[in-house]
Amino acid sequence: LGLSVIWASYNVGAETVSAIGNYYQFANPEILTKWSVTTSPYRTTGELPLTNMAGTQYDPATKAFGEGWMTPSKAQFQELFDNCSYETTDAGQEFTSKINGNKIFFPFTGFMYVSALNSPDDGCYMTAEVDKTGLTSAKVTYARFHNGWEPAFKSESPAYRGYPIRAIKTKGGSGIVDITADEWSETTFDVYSIDGRKVLSKAGRSSLSVLPSGLYILRNESGKALKVRL
Repeated sequence: LGLSVIWASYNVGAETVSAIGNYYQFANPEILTKWSVTTSPYRTTGELPLTNMAGTQYDPATKAFGEGWMTPSKAQFQELFDNCSYETTDAGQEFTSKINGNKIFFPFTGFMYVSALNSPDDGCYMTAEVDKTGLTSAKVTYARFHNGWEPAFKSESPAYRGYPIRAIKTKGGSGIVDITADEWSETTFDVYSIDGRKVLSKAGRSSLSVLPSGLYILRNESGKALKVRL
């Protein structure tokens, strides 16, 4: 789509672009037949392990598709909305990139609570984020598509309900190995965009002030790198 990430062609657990695939609880990659507090693996402690599961061992997209794939953030969905036109059909919404004209289809899915399908005429796609870790109080943010409405978000639904996932993959290309900020002592470095395009060579820290806000990768001569947000 010409965006900062690659979107999967179909949902996690599906085999075609029009299939719904599996419904997942937040931070629970197991396939369930009921979605409630009592089926959550965190029912004993009452606490979710984290508030952002993207790319972790708790992410159903990562478990299903492998390393590099993850559940999208709200910001990555917003990028999709901002850079695509859309057309609603009886079965879902098709997005067309304003950048390169490529298309992607999201079927209407609804969400699951216990064994019941709710809002079957909506597309309800989980993001990687909840607002808190309490199992019964945490609300998941999901992207919502509905016939006749602009794509939007909802943040009022419990994280233990079941939602489909459309995975994304970050773009690589710079051949880097991440290090922590504590290990970083270089005074000059090459600067890459988040999708691996070099934007500055042998730059100093003061050179970063000329760049637009966003995510960048700073790479030293040995190939180690640090991801930064300006």
